Amino acid sequence: MGGVVRLWAIPRTDISLNGNIPSITSSENVVCMDITQDSTEAGYIPKLSFSGSTYVHELNGFIPGYSQDTERIILDMIRQSRYVVVYIDSEGVPVLLGRPDIPIRFTASFGTGQATSSLRGYKISFSGNVHYPPVRLQSNPFV
Repeated sequence: MGGVVRLWAIPRTDISLNGNIPSITSSENVVCMDITQDSTEAGYIPKLSFSGSTYVHELNGFIPGYSQDTERIILDMIRQSRYVVVYIDSEGVPVLLGRPDIPIRFTASFGTGQATSSLRGYKISFSGNVHYPPVRLQSNPFV
């Protein structure tokens, strides 16, 4: 069973890594998101270039709704642009995407479907080219 159930978008200045152990230096600007599980996917794509091996870290999902609070948070995140992401999958495994020295880019778009069954909300994406694969964490730093 896949899917991302929750994620934390952390500004690069608010996290440090000691090996594979993250330390959150400030949680003031961390954004926690509950995501529609069956609309979300995360992973990485290995690439080989002239500079060596890299990995494209990606997380795409959907946040339903159109509240003023959600819109304000999304617009603030677009302005901030780059984050390190910790997500929890449906099996409870925490994974780190990006690194403090190589954060990944956040984008979002709003839309509604043509059918009444289509939800209105935000399609969100975190993506970036990182020199390391995502890190499977031993524990969630936010619990």
